[in-house]
Formats: sequence, C-alpha cells, structure tokens
Amino acid sequence: EWPPPQRRRRRRPHQQPRRRHPPLPMMDCPLALVRSTCARAASKLAHLVAVDPSRCEQLARDFVDAETASSPANDGLFPSPHHVARQWAADGMHLVDPSNPELTARCVLVVDALNWCFWPDGELEYEHLAGGVKASALRDPSLVSPERLATATGAYARALLSWPRALPNEEERARLLRELGAALLARFGGSAAALVRASDGSASRLVALIADALPGFRDAAVDGEGRQVFFYKRAQIVAGDMWGAFGGEGLGAFGDIARITTYPDYRVPQSLLAAGAISYSDALMAKVRAGEEVRAGSEEEIAIRAATVVAVEAVREAASRLLAEREGAGAPPVLATHVDWYLWRWGEERRADAKLPPFHRCRTVFY
Repeated sequence: EWPPPQRRRRRRPHQQPRRRHPPLPMMDCPLALVRSTCARAASKLAHLVAVDPSRCEQLARDFVDAETASSPANDGLFPSPHHVARQWAADGMHLVDPSNPELTARCVLVVDALNWCFWPDGELEYEHLAGGVKASALRDPSLVSPERLATATGAYARALLSWPRALPNEEERARLLRELGAALLARFGGSAAALVRASDGSASRLVALIADALPGFRDAAVDGEGRQVFFYKRAQIVAGDMWGAFGGEGLGAFGDIARITTYPDYRVPQSLLAAGAISYSDALMAKVRAGEEVRAGSEEEIAIRAATVVAVEAVREAASRLLAEREGAGAPPVLATHVDWYLWRWGEERRADAKLPPFHRCRTVFY
C-alpha cells in the first residue's frame, strides 16, 4: 500500500512532555517594533511633542510611592507582577468567571474590539462598555457567541452596551464585531480560549496572532518619511486584559508579559501631559485646548502616541532603578502595563477636573 498509513507516535515513558514555544525572537516581536519605531518617530517629531526625562524621573517616584502605599498586603514593598495582575478584576467592572474561561476570554475580546473613540458621544465611557458587555453576557451568554458576533448589526452593538442612543461610528463597531466572530469561527473552532492557547503562553505571540487574524487591530501609521510606526494598542490590550482577567494564571499565564508596552490612547498622554513628562508645541497645545480634531495618521497624532510610548518606557526604567536602590536584588520587575494602568486610572479619576489639560480628539478605530 502506498503511501503507507500514518502511524501515531507514542511518547515513551521517559520522554518529557512537549514544552511551550519560547517567546518570539526580538527581531520578529511586534512589541519590539512598537518600541523601536516609536523611539524613532518621537525623536523625529520632538518639535511637536517632547519628552522630559527629569519629569519622567519624578513621575517614576510618584508611581512607586503610590503603588507601594496602595499595596499593604506586600508589607510596604512594591507589588509583584502577580499582585498587579490580580488588581485588574478588583473593581468588578469586567466579567471574570474562573469556572468559565471561554466566556471570560470572549468578553475580553468583545470589549477590546469596541474599545475606541468614545469621546464624540460626550457621556459614553469605558465603564459603560465593560459593564454593558458583562451584564449582557451574564443575562444570556449566547449574546457574545462567535455565531452571534458574526452577524452583528449597529443595533446589536448598541443593545450589547444597553446604550440609549446610537454609538459613535456604530456601523464600524458592528463590522469589527463581525470580523471577530468570523475569525473565531474560521480559524479557532469558534473558541476565544483556543485563540489565546494558540499563543503558547506568549503575550508577544498573542499580539501577533490578533494582528494577523483581525485587520481592525492592525494599529500602525506611516510617517512623513514613508516609514511605518507601530502601536498595536488594542492588540496589546487584549494580551494585558487576558493576563489581568486570569490573574496571570491559566489562559493568562504569559512568560513575556514584560514585553508589552503602554497602550497609547487618549487618557495616558493626557496624564503624562499633566505630569509634565511630555509637552506639546504651542500650536498643538492650542489646537487640543480648542477641542479641534487631530487627524488620524497626521504627524501630530503620531508624535503624541510615539512620545507616550517613549515616556512610559522612561518612567518604567526610572522606577526599576529606584526599586533596585530601595529593595535590592529582590525587587520585582516594573511592567509598562502597570505604569499604563496607573496613569490611566489617575486620569480617569480626574476626568471632571477643570485643571486637567484636555485630551487630544482623534477619530480612529485604534483607540
């Protein structure tokens, strides 16, 4: 008989089980591309948005002090990544069900598919998105099934959030939900958990998978020299949210979570601006204060987002040095995700404060 029948290979008793793949090499890592291209763009566009190293140092001290003080369970020490991961679900905003990892992972993907450009509504905020998806999934889990997502309409997206009027760019949001449902069905057997497992415990590989399977997550721009600048905000936030939703364990156990960068959106650059870690040119600041829109893909927008990535890296590195001085060799690593969450929460808590500089307004599907 030709060809001969395939035989199933048996693992001998003494053989070790197959190990997970190592993290992607840095040259292939989408997160390395984010850091390198943003560093280049921020340097070229420093006349529009400048990073202040001394203010980044001060912000790092504020960050370390605040996070140490808010973590009494750590006996006065800076929280470990494990503790940081478990903080994500502490506010109860998201659906987190340890007994149902599939539903938990689906809700993360749905929220992150819709997590962009709330400001045109004026009242719509992130908590309405996360809380609305949670309530809908608890009421009827089939509402976030891949089959249902694959047929999403604008009215469905609105109902998912229980929002009383049309969402900003509602039809585009529905399209991205259809894209998500179709990709899960076609490539991952209809399972969000299978998508995450395909990353083999690597946050960088999960970002690459998301960007490959879902065009709506391919967050990049082209600068004035015709070179790409990568941000991958929502693809990265999927990895960070999975890490948080599962407390850094199970589906959220990523050995390379430290590779994740900040998620350059509206709120984080606003917090950096308030802290003086970044500053805008007079013309750009006047535009932002006047509420004028910053065009997606413009040099101004690229400058804001690239400088945000560079500034958060500077804060993270300064915080790491400070912790090494305070806690010695046993100091936990400082994650860009942790710095991002701190800055995002800081800005969210003060969003009604008239003294806070305004955020830049940009119509985009990426953040």
